[in-house]
Amino acid sequence: MPSYSILMMRTDATDKRPWRFTVNRGLFWCLVLLAGGLPVLGFFVSFGWIAPNWLQMNISSMRTAVKEAEATLQPLQQQNAQLAERKAVLEAQITTMRNALAEAETKATMAETARASASERLGQLEAEVITLKQSIAKYEAMLKPKTTGANRELLQCNDLEARIEGTNVVYETSFSRISRDATIPARLTVQARLAVADNAMLLEQAKRTGQLQNSTLEMTKNPRVSGKIPFTTQQPGSLRMLDLRVLHGTQQVAYCWKAF
Repeated sequence: MPSYSILMMRTDATDKRPWRFTVNRGLFWCLVLLAGGLPVLGFFVSFGWIAPNWLQMNISSMRTAVKEAEATLQPLQQQNAQLAERKAVLEAQITTMRNALAEAETKATMAETARASASERLGQLEAEVITLKQSIAKYEAMLKPKTTGANRELLQCNDLEARIEGTNVVYETSFSRISRDATIPARLTVQARLAVADNAMLLEQAKRTGQLQNSTLEMTKNPRVSGKIPFTTQQPGSLRMLDLRVLHGTQQVAYCWKAF
């Protein structure tokens, strides 16, 4: 049977015998045909069967992935709607808080301005208080009766106190001799009168019509006098004055007063 021989020798060793392969002619051409036909056959097999089946598998896989994505997308859309609603609520709350903050800042600015104005007004009022104290001292000198001669004063008041307790004005004071040589009657009458008015001029008039309380003073036993006068007309900002006169019969032997 015809055959083909293939010799293989090394170019760097020509002195050695070559390898010899003998191939049958039919087998040789079969190998040649296989070498040329297998790629073509593989192409047609891949294009006609493997590729469509692989593509079909990919399409099925992608359809499954699309369904899974759609199933996952629906909760995400619901969550997105909830987040959008929550965002709208938070934006409304932020707007409300910003308005409240602006209002609070405005009130704080107004309060600071009012505090500054109040501090300035307080300084003015303190100056007015000093002026009023000076005026009271002048009125004391002006209103205190001048007793000379037969109406000479024999006693003086010490630590006269007057305060409001509930619906009463509580007062107390002590008396002492002005002169050691003065003769003090055994029993004296103390007239306590409460006057209330809006200003000093009306206060002088109220002294004549104010509530009157009489008590007895015996210097040899107790030089202190105390008592209560009902006080029901508590008008804010009004002036109050307690007027004390010590009488021996109709003769005045001591006088003192206190504004409170």
